[in-house]
Amino acid sequence: MGFMDKVSAGIKNVDNKIGSDIDESRYNSKIRDLQKEIDEMKSKLGDRIYQAFLKGEAFDGKKCCEKIKAKYEEIDSTEKEKQEMVAAAKAERENNRKEAQQK
Repeated sequence: MGFMDKVSAGIKNVDNKIGSDIDESRYNSKIRDLQKEIDEMKSKLGDRIYQAFLKGEAFDGKKCCEKIKAKYEEIDSTEKEKQEMVAAAKAERENNRKEAQQK
């Protein structure tokens, strides 16, 4: 393997790692935003239940709970996408190393 092949593989891997880290940060940011939305929805749900209690009214929070559940499912989906992206980027870096070693 020539020196330039090593340098080329190294540059590709650095570029790939930087891109992967940026993408991972975006996924993490989206997950944090979704979690904040969930926290706000739970707080509002609790307030509605308490206000209904004070008024002696019944409160059916099923719709609110379904929306919260959907947000949790979105977090799970986003986390899965993130893990797949990280694994693909890692595989690409490993492939770059192997290709450079074979030259």
